[in-house]
Amino acid sequence: MSDRIAVMNQGRIEQIDTPQQIYNHPDTLFVANFIGETNVIDVDLLNSNNKEDLLKEFSQIVKSDKKLVIRPEHLNLTSNSFLPNRISFEAKVKNVHFVGSKRVVECVSGSQEIIVNLPDEELLDHLDETLCLSVRKDLVRIL
Repeated sequence: MSDRIAVMNQGRIEQIDTPQQIYNHPDTLFVANFIGETNVIDVDLLNSNNKEDLLKEFSQIVKSDKKLVIRPEHLNLTSNSFLPNRISFEAKVKNVHFVGSKRVVECVSGSQEIIVNLPDEELLDHLDETLCLSVRKDLVRIL
């Protein structure tokens, strides 16, 4: 594999960086969606405490077109709606698929579909239940 790669969109370079940096810190929504699976989430799904915290840390989300970009493996499911240093929001579990070493959990929050990848050992028997999705703040990109 290369030391550095370029991601192009319609003949224009979107980002040049290491594969790890491009995956973990995409510069644009195109790059986030092009490299790996990702969730692009409207800020409106967050509860007011999360929005307040985010506004303090990320002033650029005041613009309504900004989205939270979260990789499915970074999300956790919990029944607790508030955890320190995490962003959380409610979602309903719609489907669970066994895929080798992981379970792919399809959730819906508002009108948005959200994918969560959980280790296979993590049992999930919450179909059609509303649970809390949470992610560490440092794993969220705002684009």
